[in-house]
Parts: sequence; C-alpha cells; structure tokens
Amino acid sequence: MRQYRLDDGDPLIIREAEPADAERIVSYLRQVAGESDALALTEEEVTLDVEQQRDVITDYAEGDNRLFLVAEWEGRIVGVLTFEGGRRKRVAHSGEFGMSVLKAHWGRSIGSRLMDSLLDWAREGNVIRKINLRVKADNQRALALYRKYGFRREGRLIKEFCLDGTYVDLDLMSLWLEPDSPS
Repeated sequence: MRQYRLDDGDPLIIREAEPADAERIVSYLRQVAGESDALALTEEEVTLDVEQQRDVITDYAEGDNRLFLVAEWEGRIVGVLTFEGGRRKRVAHSGEFGMSVLKAHWGRSIGSRLMDSLLDWAREGNVIRKINLRVKADNQRALALYRKYGFRREGRLIKEFCLDGTYVDLDLMSLWLEPDSPS
C-alpha cells in the first residue's frame, strides 16, 4: 500500500485489490465504462458478478507478473490499473496494462500515482522488463501522461476502435525497464 497526496493535498491510497473489493470494483467498472469513451469496455459489457470479480482479483494476486491496483480516495475506489504479463516463459517479461479513473477525478494526478505504483512494482519485482499499452490515438491527455513516463510509440492499429460508428486508430506504446533504473 502506498499513500500519496494529490495536487490539492487530499490523501490517496494505491494498493493491490483484495477479494473484499469485488463488489465496489464491479460498481466502479459500470460507472467508468458509462462515462468515458476512451475505454474499450462499454457499460453493458460489464457482466462479471461479484463472485466472478473475486476470482479475477485472486487470479491476479497469484501471479508474479500480474497486478491489480485500486486507487482509493475518501474510502471510495476512484481509479483502477491492471497489468497482465505473458503467461508463457518467452513472453513472461512483457505485458500490457489498462487504467481508468472516474471522470470526476480527472486532472487530480490519480493516473500518475497509479503509473508510479505500477513502475515501482515492476522495477522491484525483477520479472517485468517491458510494459505495453494501447491508447486511442486522439486521447491527448493519456498520450501526454504516457510520454511523461518515457513510453514510446511502437506502432498504430488503424481503425481498431469503433465509437458510435466512427473508427479510431489505436497507438501501441511501450516502456523498456532497466532493472536498476530509478522510478
């Protein structure tokens, strides 16, 4: 668990998800999927029930190259980050993450604190060397965040994302971690 101060001084806790969080995570996912067009998931596609979400959390906790983080502000989940490394030996050093923050909390550095926590975890674990992500090519706020952390564009998937009948490109980005590099 890590405690941070947001830009406005409010305390923020970033920690690994626990099975007891399952109900709050399901509610969070329904809300965030309904308010952001930057996610691949729509509100209707949040179909896991609480027990299934508990199983997902447990699965993440059992892997040495998987991580499920929640960001809590005033006891409420306001952000989530999941990272899943390759399940085969030859790709276990690499994986992809997804992150979301409730719209009411955009611009409060919650995404940055989740990124800090992911990178600290990856560097401390000595398993992950490469972190990948996919982001809408027109999501300037997210692109700026990822570039700030040193992510570089590796490619583009053309018309990969469909939003209300409009096709949007996705950028593929990655960050190579040196084992002893500072956060």
